[in-house]
Amino acid sequence: MRNGYGCEKIKTNRATAKLKNQATAELKKNLTPYIMDNQKIKSCIDACQTCADECKGKSGMEQCVKLCVACVDACKNLITASKTNSNLDALCKKCEVACNACAVECEKHSHMESCKKCAKACRECAKECRTM
Repeated sequence: MRNGYGCEKIKTNRATAKLKNQATAELKKNLTPYIMDNQKIKSCIDACQTCADECKGKSGMEQCVKLCVACVDACKNLITASKTNSNLDALCKKCEVACNACAVECEKHSHMESCKKCAKACRECAKECRTM
């Protein structure tokens, strides 16, 4: 390492790391308005909230209400986090999982219009989260 080659390698590694960090920051900055203004996420929140409200107190609908509320929370957390660019990858994944679970449950109750709409909105939101 006395010949100076070790120092050049360290400088190159630091420069590469700096470029990766800049690229990641730029990607998150560009993704933030997309998440905050995403109509599919907002539609999912509205559909899940309506479904939870309509199913609340009905016999056999406890799991539906629970998953709708969890889905609303996951979607809202994603939108909130997008304002600070924090942990977006993990939150997109959590949102996708919550939406899929809610959709599966709501599809069991397709005789109810609110569940049908909720399942559709959740499937679209989950698909959107997968592509982010």
